[in-house]
Amino acid sequence: MKNLVSFYSLIYYACKILLIISLFNWWIGQADAAESEKMAFEALESLDSDQKMINMLGNGMFKFKQTIGCSSKFNGTDRFISGRESVVYRRCPDLTVSFDQPNSSGAGGWNGYCGQTAVSNTAAMFCTRFLSPTFIDEYATDVTPGNRPDTSMRALRKIFSEAHPIFRSRNNPCPEGRWVNESPWTAKGYLQGLREALWDGQGRVQRKRPDGSIIHISPVMLLIASGVQALHWVTLVDFHQNSDDKYGCDAVVNTWGSQRLLTCENLVKYGLNPIFGYRYLKFE
Repeated sequence: MKNLVSFYSLIYYACKILLIISLFNWWIGQADAAESEKMAFEALESLDSDQKMINMLGNGMFKFKQTIGCSSKFNGTDRFISGRESVVYRRCPDLTVSFDQPNSSGAGGWNGYCGQTAVSNTAAMFCTRFLSPTFIDEYATDVTPGNRPDTSMRALRKIFSEAHPIFRSRNNPCPEGRWVNESPWTAKGYLQGLREALWDGQGRVQRKRPDGSIIHISPVMLLIASGVQALHWVTLVDFHQNSDDKYGCDAVVNTWGSQRLLTCENLVKYGLNPIFGYRYLKFE
């Protein structure tokens, strides 16, 4: 369910490889079976390597208007529960946070980390709690190829309402409120809902726009898709005007350790994913 090559695609390629092995063994006999198995293993390794490379560089299935590098790296810790390991995160030029997405894990890259990465971005910006994307599985995970919307929301709710295991009187640095799983029916409702969630929410997060002005936002987690083979979580941090766009705007999203501009036409296109429809998580 995360970005990158889907689980079903990997199954398809694996079946093709096994079929080739069978035919090859039938043709030349068992004497060369070990060699053919070695070839198949190398092919599967290549698929896994390709997936990791796509995961590092970003998915070409999504058309972004611009990439803004977030080159400033910092070490951060969980300010609420001490003793957790320090993690590396990136701060973008607008002061928001974008974590690098870890390589997918499991057979064929079964378990991707885009959902967990978006949760890490969100917890860092709202709460100044720096939790690695791999650690987010401690709060919520599921058995699907990637975290479903309900799973990501469950992780956020636990992080935002977590009590300190020792100092019960110690206040959680996350703001009080609740996370809501939204699923509008229309493109107009989708964009309007995103704007309201981003700009009319609690506004705890500062963002510095290119003109130097400071606004206060409530970042939103979005699930976008390019067909059924590439579903990906990103963190929405702003909208810009774009007179050339059908909807008159560009969306600013944090993903893959960087920040990207996405025309609102493409945002609407990718937002209507074939499994969940329009879907986003907002804080209110």
